Amino acid sequence: MRVNIREVTDKSEIIRAFSHLYTDRSKVLLWQSSKQNPKKKTLIYCELVSIDNRNIYVTPFNVNLRDILKKTVNTKNKIFIRGTFNGVLFKSDDFIIKGDKIEIPIPDRVLLSENRKADRIKISNAEYAYIKLINETNIKSHKRASHKIQDFSMNGFSIHMTKHESHHYEINRSYQINSIAGISCPKNFTAKLIYQKVHTYIKNTQSQVMFKAGFKTNKPIPKKLYDKLLSLAEKPTKVHKKAA
Repeated sequence: MRVNIREVTDKSEIIRAFSHLYTDRSKVLLWQSSKQNPKKKTLIYCELVSIDNRNIYVTPFNVNLRDILKKTVNTKNKIFIRGTFNGVLFKSDDFIIKGDKIEIPIPDRVLLSENRKADRIKISNAEYAYIKLINETNIKSHKRASHKIQDFSMNGFSIHMTKHESHHYEINRSYQINSIAGISCPKNFTAKLIYQKVHTYIKNTQSQVMFKAGFKTNKPIPKKLYDKLLSLAEKPTKVHKKAA
């Protein structure tokens, strides 16, 4: 997995990046120099709760922290914001605190970190293969742990999940793989969540939101499992030659 970082100044693309942060409700990390000790940093996990053509609005996840927001964040110092899922990074020294929210003007430039993956093999639309991950959060809340594999390589795979399901998975956290395509996996076989990307599409005239999540395995997929996935892969389109 390679990560490409680029600077973006196009306003429509910047707003689109923030719209993704708003849609997927991913964590936003805010930090600045501490009021009490300039040598230390104040770190606050927030959520982007609103966006318009001029501003974005973030609020801390911690309810108690909302009550002391004005004592925690110094409006005279610049703040730094990073979207933990989407890789949006920018700084601002022009923001205000309104109640339990921080109002931040949409910046003129942001940095976007984008994942560059190795070539993946797509599962055929006529086939399906499910992967079962052991996720303690899902077990406690009786949520499903099986997800349909979209594509794969020798060292990873991607799946689709709903917005609600995405809340139960954390970036950079590893999950044990129970089975792939109905075949049991070794107990020490795990997959780390590398990225989540939000996709919006139209179905039956209604807007739908789906997340594509990319995982990297801690070791190459066992040959037996890999061969099974290959048997379900999308076959190259044959080119028929015209008769002479």
